[in-house]
Formats: sequence, C-alpha cells, structure tokens
Amino acid sequence: MKDVSKFRLTLVQGEDYGSNQGEYSRTDDKVRGKNIWLSQSINRMIFYSGDSWGVTNTYYKDEIMNETSTGSLAHSNNDDVPYKADWAPLYKVSEVFLSADGKWVAAHEVFGSPSVHTWWSAPSNPDVAQQGITWFYNEITVTESAINTYYMTNGFTGGYMGIQDRTPKWILFSIWDKTSTEDDPNADPEELVKLIAKGKDVKVERFGGEGTGGKSYLEYDWQVGQTYQLMVNVRPSPESDKAIFTGWFRIPELNIWRMLASFQVRPQAQSKKLENVYSFIEDWAGNGYRRQGEWGPAWIKSDSGSFVQATRGSGTTTEKDALNRTLFLSSDQKRIGMATGGPALTDPSLGPYTCSNAPLPSVLSLNPLPTKDGDPARV
Repeated sequence: MKDVSKFRLTLVQGEDYGSNQGEYSRTDDKVRGKNIWLSQSINRMIFYSGDSWGVTNTYYKDEIMNETSTGSLAHSNNDDVPYKADWAPLYKVSEVFLSADGKWVAAHEVFGSPSVHTWWSAPSNPDVAQQGITWFYNEITVTESAINTYYMTNGFTGGYMGIQDRTPKWILFSIWDKTSTEDDPNADPEELVKLIAKGKDVKVERFGGEGTGGKSYLEYDWQVGQTYQLMVNVRPSPESDKAIFTGWFRIPELNIWRMLASFQVRPQAQSKKLENVYSFIEDWAGNGYRRQGEWGPAWIKSDSGSFVQATRGSGTTTEKDALNRTLFLSSDQKRIGMATGGPALTDPSLGPYTCSNAPLPSVLSLNPLPTKDGDPARV
C-alpha cells in the first residue's frame, strides 16, 4: 500500500447518490497542496471535507486552479477541514475504499494515524542508576502538522508534557491522580492532584476521560520548523508520601522559562522519580492526516549528577500492522523523528535507533535550572 491513487464510494447518502458512486482517481492538479480527485466516467470532482464529501457537477479545472475566483475552493475556518467546494452538494459517506497496489482496502486502514512512541534510555550512569531521574529535558521541531495533534515531548509514569496543534495552540502539562475519580467517585482527596503554583497566563483545570488529574496549559502560537525546549522535574514534597512535579517551557522571544504548573500528588511511580521517560505523536481526533516531527536531543539527570544524553530511542505504536507510521533518525543523527497518518510510508520501521552524541544545550550549561516562573533561559 505504498501508493494510494484511487478510491471508490460504495454508498453516498443524498438525493442523487447513485450518480455519484463509482471510482475516482487522483490527478496531479493541486489546490493548496491537496490533490484533486476526479471521476472520468461522470466528469465530476470530489473533495473530502472532514466528515462529508463535496461533489461538483462538472470538472471546474480552470475555476479551482484560480484560488481567488468565485468558483474557487473555500477554506474552512475549522482547520480540521482541509478544503471543500462551497458550490458543491455535500453527501455523507458510509463506506469508502481506496486502491493501493492493485487492492481495494477500507480507507481507515490507509489513512488512520496510529500513535507512535519513543522510549528514551541513556548509557549506564551511576548517579541516575542510584538516585533516579529528577530532570528530563527535551526539544521538539514539528516538520509537518495537522489539527488535533499532540507532540508529546516529556512523558513519564503518571504525567506528560508537550505541544498541541489545536485552535488556539497549546503548551500542555498534565499529572494523573493516584486514584482516578472515574474509577472511584469517592476517592480520598489525598489521592488527587493538588496545584502548588502556576506560571503567568497559564490556565489550570481538572481533566477526565482517560483517567483523572490536573492539567495546565498555555496558549502559545508555536510554529512548524522552529525548535522548542521543554523540561519537567520532580522534587520531594513536605508530605513524605507525595512528590511535586513541575513542567517548564522556554519562551524563545522572552528568553525565560515559563512554569506551566507545579502539581503535588501521591505519584504513580513508587520511586517518586521520573520513570519510563518517553515521547509520542498522537492524532487524538482520528482525522488521519500526515503529521511529523523530530524530538531531541533528550537529556536526563539526577539531583546531584550531571546531565546525560538519552541517546537511544525504541519505538512502539498502537497499530503494529499499520504501514503509515514510523520512527527514524534525523539527518544529523542527533534526534529521533516520528511520523504518522496519510498514505503508507516506504519504511514503517520503529527502530531502535541510537543518536549521535550532542553538546549539552547552552540553556542547560550557561543558566541555572529554573526554580520559579520567569527565570532566565538564554541560549
């Protein structure tokens, strides 16, 4: 399934759905980087628009290639809808099949977006081995994006942090309760996340649906192609059975560390450290578009030790048989990339990979680690 060039509608709901069924082929003509799909037999075009399909009465090639004309494609305000014909009737599609390598397969089998995870590890280090990880620094460069994507950078048992493509865009840091109130509505309040502090303009609230806990988020218009730095740390709590987890995001234009939040909780990890550090890419809405990024170099440390580069990344996925997700080394071999969604990829392997050694980032070597919101983070 390396090349998807045709699709077939088996049932379109609408007054004249019968005349719009059939086989459509991908052309080389594009609008806003998206291929036009055309039915030669009935001389009609079709456009996917989220949960519907727009079908034109004829092939308005000249009109659609002129994006400023009256008959051009309308770009939806909802980024989840990549394009649609505002002058075409819409039909609900109950079943869509695509042709790939001469075989017809269900559309979701080709254009799903399985989650992909990178599990980080570092060369043996006595400080980390004895004391555990208390700081986890990572970088992210998004190279291709789609709405409803989570580029999670700093994950560990009981929490995670990263950036999200949504409207508006977010920096997100979340910590799970020790006992989910979904499992136990009468859970002991001592088992729940407690907010200790938060940064400027950061919003904090409870979350549910995938367990329960506290989430903090900052509206920030991050950009594709730019590298961002994020970090989490854990420290002891005055209450001996708890720990305090803090998420940090470097705001490049201000050269400061923005504290997302400090959350106190009885941690899920028995060690009260950052266990099982990992990253992932996720299409949480299942829209199936291609998204891709590069993570790293990643660094970890104990309280008293020095930073150690986590050079090894091992991949897992939620769909082991999917062909449109992968793990890969960046061109300079210092970062690990993840991609998912869209048509099948040439190489859907998941590593493991070992990154080349990288210099310690100046934001860690030239500045003290942050202790409060707004601490300097110059590079």
